Amino acid sequence: MTRASWITLLATVVLSSFTGSAQKVEEWWPQFRGPNSSGLGGGRSPVHFGPGQKVRWKTALGSGLSSPSVWGRRIFLTEFDRTNKQLATLCIDRRTGKVLWRRTVTAEAIEKVHEIGSPAASTPATDGERVYVYFGSYGLVCYDLDGNLKWERRLPIPENPYGAVASPIVAGDLLVLNHQGRDAYLLGIDRRNGRTVWKTDRSLFQYG
Repeated sequence: MTRASWITLLATVVLSSFTGSAQKVEEWWPQFRGPNSSGLGGGRSPVHFGPGQKVRWKTALGSGLSSPSVWGRRIFLTEFDRTNKQLATLCIDRRTGKVLWRRTVTAEAIEKVHEIGSPAASTPATDGERVYVYFGSYGLVCYDLDGNLKWERRLPIPENPYGAVASPIVAGDLLVLNHQGRDAYLLGIDRRNGRTVWKTDRSLFQYG
C-alpha cells in the first residue's frame, strides 16, 4: 500500500472511533474541513491512537489523497488507478470497514500533478442524500448514497502545475466548486441536477 493510502486509512480508523456516538446531523463530517469549514468537530477525539492502539478495523485502499467524508454509517473516499486511468469513489461502512460500493470513471487523459500529489485529491461532499465528487481529470460526478449515478458534469482539465485540489462544498441548494488553473472560475451548480446556476470569473487568481 502506498504512503498516501496509509494516510487515508489512518484517518478512516480515527474517524470511526470518535464519531461512533454522533447522533445529530451537525456532527457528521460532510465535506472538506467539516460541516462549517473550520476543521473543528464536536465530541471527544482520541488522545492516544495508532496502528496498534484503539483500532476498530482496517481496510486496504488504493492510492489517493482525499480526506474522508462521513454521514451516518457511510464514509466516502476517492482512489486513483494509474494503470487503467480510472478514478474511483468509495463508500465504506463506518462501523465495520466493509466497502459497500465502488464506482469508477475513466478519464481520457490524466492531469499532471505534483510529485507528492494525486489525481484523486479532492474530498467528496455529501448532503445526506447524494455524494458529490470532483476529479480534475474528469469533472463532477454525483451518486446517491447507494452508489447510483444521478448526474455528471465533464469539465476541462485545469492547467495547474500542482494538480486540482479544490474540493466541492454544499451551500444550500448549490454545489460550489473552485475551478483552478489558467481558466479559473467559481461555479455554482444546482446540486439536484448538475446544471449551472452561476459562474464567476477568477482569472486573476489562477492557482488559489
